[in-house]
Amino acid sequence: MSDRLFIFDTTLRDGEQVPGCQLNTIEKIEVARQLEKLGVDIIEAGFPISSPGDFNSVVEISKAVTNPTICALTRAVKKDIEVAAQALEFAKRGRIHTGIGTSTYHIYEKLRMTPETVMEQAVEAVKYARRFVDDVEFYAEDAGRTDEELSEAIELLSVAPSFRNEGWLATSFEVRRRWPQEKYESLGVPTWLYGHEPATPFATHIAKYFDNSIREDGILTIAKGGIIYSPGSAGTLQEIFQDAVQNHYLSFGYASPMIFLDSDYWTKQIPVYPLLEELLSKGRYKNLILTLSDDEADVIAEIRKFTEE
Repeated sequence: MSDRLFIFDTTLRDGEQVPGCQLNTIEKIEVARQLEKLGVDIIEAGFPISSPGDFNSVVEISKAVTNPTICALTRAVKKDIEVAAQALEFAKRGRIHTGIGTSTYHIYEKLRMTPETVMEQAVEAVKYARRFVDDVEFYAEDAGRTDEELSEAIELLSVAPSFRNEGWLATSFEVRRRWPQEKYESLGVPTWLYGHEPATPFATHIAKYFDNSIREDGILTIAKGGIIYSPGSAGTLQEIFQDAVQNHYLSFGYASPMIFLDSDYWTKQIPVYPLLEELLSKGRYKNLILTLSDDEADVIAEIRKFTEE
């Protein structure tokens, strides 16, 4: 058995999802060359089907470095795998990283499948990827606790579902005590603008912003798949117009859906939605993708439609 440790670096894929971190192809090549100098074994260079920019980055990084294996991310979808294989054409050693959601939520709500069909699709994806490359890595998205453990934890938390409820912190700590984890790190980003809203007790690290606008901008930047706005007050209104500005200017190269849940609230009580529609029709805002609904299923469908396009 080999004792060799392989370094798998995701700076150019996962790392680029950090708020404010948008690299062009030239910058990605510079990073890839430095990773090669450091002796990194595998570089995950991008998600080729997600955009022409990501596709081109994988192509150019494949040409620019020699020693590392160049990895391309895909979903367990044939078209994804085919596009990844095309992007890896110039790689000396290519790897396809494919996978599928495996949690109960992913299987039944996001994918609308069964555990059996998810297993079949996962197997088929790996087999199909092997037609193009010898090196295939599989991921099980959102895998973790068993369904029974998850249900038990939710039942525990339901006693005090909000920080306003007595016992909220005690039940949260009880969940952490009964199901400890040391594998992952997470970041909670509350703000001191609202002194009454505590930080999440489940994050391994807490970052505090004194300036709420910086915090909101970071959250909106991360949410590439869109934002769902349920009824809220001043902070929610701030998010709406910051989001509209990002989408209008295509600050990060794309616009994401703005979905408003509760028609009465957003058209009568706080009539933000008709205002956005009017500004969009007059050209004062551009690139806004607006949806108004009272149906949670419609909201999920809109998000899914955008993320799958």
